[in-house]
Amino acid sequence: MSPKQAEWAARVPFQVGRYRLSAKGKEDTIAWQWIRRSITQPAVSGMSILLVAIALPGLFRIALSRTPFAGDESQYARASIELFRSFARSPLGWLHLLITISPYKPSALVWLGQFFVPLGSYVGSVDKALLLCIWCIQVLTLGLLASALWKISGRQLGQPVLIMLICASAPLFVTLGSYYMVESIQTLAAVWFIFIMAHAHRWSPALTLSLLFVGSAYAPLTKQTTPLFCFWPGLIALLCALHRARTRHDWEWQSPGVMIVWIAGVVIAAATSMWYWRNWKTSMAYVIANTRGPLGVMWGKEDSFAGALIYWLGILPGKFILPGLAPVMLGLVAAAIFHRAVTGRDHARPYFSICGAAALLQVVTVLIVFSFNFNRELRFLLPMLPSAALVVCWSVAHFGSRLLTGLAVIVFAGQLGLIWGCVFHMWLPPPHVFLRGIDHDGQDARLFESIVARTCYDATPLRYVNIIAIDPAFRGDWLAPEPANYVATRNAGPTNAPTCVYGYAGGDFSGERADRAWDDVVSQNVRYVITIDPGVYTIPSKTYHPALDAKHFPSFWSELERSPLFRAEPPLPEDPGIRIFRRVDRN
Repeated sequence: MSPKQAEWAARVPFQVGRYRLSAKGKEDTIAWQWIRRSITQPAVSGMSILLVAIALPGLFRIALSRTPFAGDESQYARASIELFRSFARSPLGWLHLLITISPYKPSALVWLGQFFVPLGSYVGSVDKALLLCIWCIQVLTLGLLASALWKISGRQLGQPVLIMLICASAPLFVTLGSYYMVESIQTLAAVWFIFIMAHAHRWSPALTLSLLFVGSAYAPLTKQTTPLFCFWPGLIALLCALHRARTRHDWEWQSPGVMIVWIAGVVIAAATSMWYWRNWKTSMAYVIANTRGPLGVMWGKEDSFAGALIYWLGILPGKFILPGLAPVMLGLVAAAIFHRAVTGRDHARPYFSICGAAALLQVVTVLIVFSFNFNRELRFLLPMLPSAALVVCWSVAHFGSRLLTGLAVIVFAGQLGLIWGCVFHMWLPPPHVFLRGIDHDGQDARLFESIVARTCYDATPLRYVNIIAIDPAFRGDWLAPEPANYVATRNAGPTNAPTCVYGYAGGDFSGERADRAWDDVVSQNVRYVITIDPGVYTIPSKTYHPALDAKHFPSFWSELERSPLFRAEPPLPEDPGIRIFRRVDRN
């Protein structure tokens, strides 16, 4: 620190908490500690600048992309909008809606996202405002990871830089940054436990336990499976807290900061308990159906444990790292583990090695549990990324080579540039890499807006039902009932409810009534049916929805085309192959 910096630091008057940081022994808050360190310590300042640089492409993507929300995204987005509007109408009704609005899926993202809804009027649309919520979550995730590695590496700048680049350049992390989905907030919850683990050997036992309590209360509110990704870091932090209590004989329960954290934890635990008490049966039934039930088979494959494990190991290249780099990083990790086991030597700090072992156990545990499930949704792996990145960082630190650290930083910085170049269509993505580029022209969004505008604004005293009979295999699940319901809700305005609701042919998404799909359309007084023209488009050979497969859809189309109850509307200029039929015996 230069003399001028030391003189400036000595003048800081803040005295909150127990942190003695200034030259004259003044005490200040954690927030002010970080601000001053960013100014007076070049390493922290450099990490802050790097974090901003890593985050900027995400902001440009939000500004430029016009990709419509898909199925699950639309459910979360619609719930966030309804929560925000409910609070404006009736705070008491809003409190009830917090618990009931999403009976199948925990509501942490929905609760957080509602506060970003009003930003839609400033950033151009509610879609962009909700994606800004995901962007903030990911930036906070990277910041906590950098802080954790800064601590456990003994303040070696290379390690926090490396873990930020590993996570920020992972194709799955970059892609899910453009989705309003829970996996990003799940990852933040997993990183929260890594952050606590990194500091637990220095913090007071009371502070560690209180932060563990907050994380344990919040993790299940992000998703039912989130605690799986937090187990080993949480266990190491707990053991550290108990060890420090035994050796110091001072828990420091009376600290004001600890008391504040415990109060926050109690509030979060109460909210989580209330949600699960109200929705336990439905949410657990949903989990079972999506892991080892029919929905799990629909989105995956019924396979043996060995077959599923081989599958998960095989898809990690291209999701966490470029396929060409995967053997190199795997070899590095294997070499570090072998060298440590054979020689007993380790250039990493002892506690760094403990954290690395916990991260490795966390990765192995997740892969084992996933191998018992049928579902093979790739996005479910994202919360495992920070643990995998921590293992790579330990492997680099184990050899104690600055050259190796520098090479790793350069490699992942190159991967970051390559991935974002693919997202902005500067070059084509490598084969087998999971990425979604930005949609500049918004053709899909315009088509979907036109469909909703044609079918959801009839002046009627009662809400009417529309059917979207288009399988996700056709163009993706953005052209489906849930996204349509979201667009209708978003466009209805803050004081109005949409005049229609969109549903599936053949009952729900699983199509349990596929054989009676047409009878349901007639009996439910469906006003509009939106489907594809088989004379223009070929029916997908493999469909998710039974009512829309090659066996059932031709008869459904034939009934619709010949029925005197419906007439074909004028073709959509955006896509004449998407047909709209309106019921003629209803006003």
